[in-house]
Amino acid sequence: MASGTKCFTFNRKEDWTYRSLLCEAEIQQDSLSFKFNAYCSAIFFQSLDSCEQETVWHRLRINYNMPENSKLIVRLYSSDIKETSIVVGGQRRRVNLDDFFVSNYDPHVKIEAFENIGALVLDNPNDISLYSLTGRFLWICIESLNYSSLESINLHDLRIEFPRSTFIDYLPEVYQRTDNNSFFSRFISIFQNIYLETEEIIDSIPGYFEPGNNKEFLDWIGKWFGIENTIVLNKDDLSLMVSTAVETFKIKGTKRSVSEMIEKYTGEKPVIVEKFDVTQVQHYENDRQTFDALFGKNNFVFSVILHEKNIKDEKCYANILNLVENVAPINTICKLVVLSEDIFLGYHCYLGINSRISNGACRLSKKQINGKGILVVH
Repeated sequence: MASGTKCFTFNRKEDWTYRSLLCEAEIQQDSLSFKFNAYCSAIFFQSLDSCEQETVWHRLRINYNMPENSKLIVRLYSSDIKETSIVVGGQRRRVNLDDFFVSNYDPHVKIEAFENIGALVLDNPNDISLYSLTGRFLWICIESLNYSSLESINLHDLRIEFPRSTFIDYLPEVYQRTDNNSFFSRFISIFQNIYLETEEIIDSIPGYFEPGNNKEFLDWIGKWFGIENTIVLNKDDLSLMVSTAVETFKIKGTKRSVSEMIEKYTGEKPVIVEKFDVTQVQHYENDRQTFDALFGKNNFVFSVILHEKNIKDEKCYANILNLVENVAPINTICKLVVLSEDIFLGYHCYLGINSRISNGACRLSKKQINGKGILVVH
């Protein structure tokens, strides 16, 4: 943004709904969505107050996505007073524009009034200088004309900058006498906008390397380190994974990498059992059927064992399994085992983890697991 300028920014639900009126439009994830094939899809804002008389407005920047066969029309009107004379229903009357634009009048009547009072009309604008608008207050109307039956126009953000700031002020006095909306002013503004946008990008470069940024950025940079398919991860968890990805990537494909990744996500170090190590147990051949049922028949299977308190729900289970598969040794099969406080005969039971030695008496009961009666030790 140009030095010395201020701005009004609309990019959240609260911004779109504050002192405004929506007609056939709705808020979707902080973006304004105009309905297609509507009678009149538009938004009317009450005045933006620059707090200074005869303000020369500087710039409009708007970001949206638009399907084919559609148009976005932006109307802007500026004045030092809120009351003016307009024609409504064939009669001229004096109205307060703030009240009029959020009233129950037909939207087309308001749009017609905008144009009758000399509003600036812009078709599909992206980055426009507003030097022709002068006044303390600024009113905005955004109308959608969408002839597509499949997609809506989504308005992501809108920014109005003020007061006027131009590189002409740094030129000799003879050039400063030009009109605000002259060809020379508009020509210089092209290079000014390019320069200032480049400057903004340079100033925000540290943000591109900070993992606490937006979810889309984290998803993108996470793929560099193999943290893929993480759509179910929330922003904080994904930020933690990305911030430590460099260290994890150095040991990727090892048992240690799996252990560290899970410990960072759950806060507890897992127990990892590789089937190959199980085959080296002295009594493996005698109890082969039991061992295979618990740890798999393939020697390339490894079991990650976690207590159920670390697995909050199915989403958490999917996250952990996905993270393990991203850093697991190549050509291995991961088996995520969730330990319960109950002891199931023939299932995973480990002394000191989900079982304890006690002098108290044991109690046996039956529990339904997947439709089958299982004997449970309490």
